[in-house]
Amino acid sequence: MEKYIVARHFINNEESLNEFEKGIDNLIIGLGLSKRYKLNFGLKLTTNDNINEELREKIKKKLEGLPLNLWLLYDPKNRGSGVSFRQIVFNPTFYEKKYIIGSIDIDQLSVKGDSLELLIELMEKVEKENTLYAPGSRDIQVKLAVYEKNSNLRKIHELFHSLAISSEKLIVKDDKYGLNADAAYKKIGESTTGVSIFNTTHPNYPELMNYTMRMARIADLTGFAGEYYTAIRSSLLGGISTGYIRAKENKFYHKKDEQTEKEGITNMIITQTRELGRTDIRNLLEKTIKENRNMGIISEFYDKSEVEFIRDLMLKGLMSN
Repeated sequence: MEKYIVARHFINNEESLNEFEKGIDNLIIGLGLSKRYKLNFGLKLTTNDNINEELREKIKKKLEGLPLNLWLLYDPKNRGSGVSFRQIVFNPTFYEKKYIIGSIDIDQLSVKGDSLELLIELMEKVEKENTLYAPGSRDIQVKLAVYEKNSNLRKIHELFHSLAISSEKLIVKDDKYGLNADAAYKKIGESTTGVSIFNTTHPNYPELMNYTMRMARIADLTGFAGEYYTAIRSSLLGGISTGYIRAKENKFYHKKDEQTEKEGITNMIITQTRELGRTDIRNLLEKTIKENRNMGIISEFYDKSEVEFIRDLMLKGLMSN
């Protein structure tokens, strides 16, 4: 079965443009290896509506120089990360011809060493096991914010989603590539990682697409909630394959003081959970958050007061509907 790796990126300043240029170099190298690995490559690029003309012209020139055999979807309007995600994983290009489709943040794409091989291995695992979804588990200490305490808050938030799916489905059984992985993710599992693989030949893939599109009409899934929902709904419709990928540390282009960053994270957790509460996974999510046993599991790795703080934020989001 043919496989597609689609890198996605959002440009809103010079730093993110520089990251894009590095990612393009990786994609071009990948295209050179495509016949050997029977791979296709693509790019989903989004730009901020308010970037200046100089930056927009640089982007235009870069796009004009792309190889013709690179699949491209360019959206000059920022419609949100959740929309960008759906534009890849539910694109007619892929489900009409039947592919294993991998969506990967461009700053996580690497073709050096065994990075590409591990990604292909996970895609082949999805095909062999005939599963619907696979998150690429990160083999490093994950950093989700500039400041460590704030990063921990975001990780706790993600771990509640993992528990909604169940650790049994998400933990990577073969640990040889995860020796340096985050202890909490190794024990509980990762559900959304920046690397998402979907099997468009799975019998329930059309149902997943229909569920997601229907929920996007009653809830705002333009943000992270779109990816959270799709991962959790996938686990209810089909099997999940797991495996480690060679991850890179996240880049943060806008540095803020610790309190401002925390306020942004707090607001994100409340609003994204509120939107999930408007979907058909509300009851599952609420049950997961309220389960005392889950509090205990996450508290093995993080301060109990932080876990309680995130639990309360998520409940606040759910109850605001």
